[in-house]
Amino acid sequence: MKITDQAIDQAYSDLKGTCKGVRNDYFGLVYLENEFNIPRDEAVNLVAFGGNDYGVDGFYFDRERRNFYLFQFKYSESYNLFKGSFQRLTDSGMERIFGAQTQDSKKNDLLEQIHSSLLENQAIIDKVYIHFVFMGDPADAERSSVLDKLREDLENKRHLLDKHFGKQVTLVIEFRSGKAKK
Repeated sequence: MKITDQAIDQAYSDLKGTCKGVRNDYFGLVYLENEFNIPRDEAVNLVAFGGNDYGVDGFYFDRERRNFYLFQFKYSESYNLFKGSFQRLTDSGMERIFGAQTQDSKKNDLLEQIHSSLLENQAIIDKVYIHFVFMGDPADAERSSVLDKLREDLENKRHLLDKHFGKQVTLVIEFRSGKAKK
């Protein structure tokens, strides 16, 4: 199912009173619902509404595949918007998620939920995916030399995953489009 303005508008209209945030925050919610067939009442607990992130807007644990997903969502066709997100994730996000013993709930309570899910499932997680999701063409983002350098910097933080899990865990960083499912 294609993510549409109408679907985002409807989610925003239905939930803005309880979840807060801005309209574009609901892109992540609609994406998770469609990509993983997650019911809305579960999906609202997997995304951040509002700013103050460390480069992560959402997460999902796929028990069957043993994969843990972190997401950065941009409701735009421009992959250039990911530069700041990469930087925040590299500078402090990876440490906050995989290294810190305490979380900064005043900045983003989603981090506490991520941390809890990781602790609960760490023995069965084999891969961590970081998906940068936008409405543009992932191939264009892949060709960006700036994003390639930022990806390399982020990949250099993989030691935090190995330490956190006590084993080698595969780290995969990908660009995804919200234009079509899978």
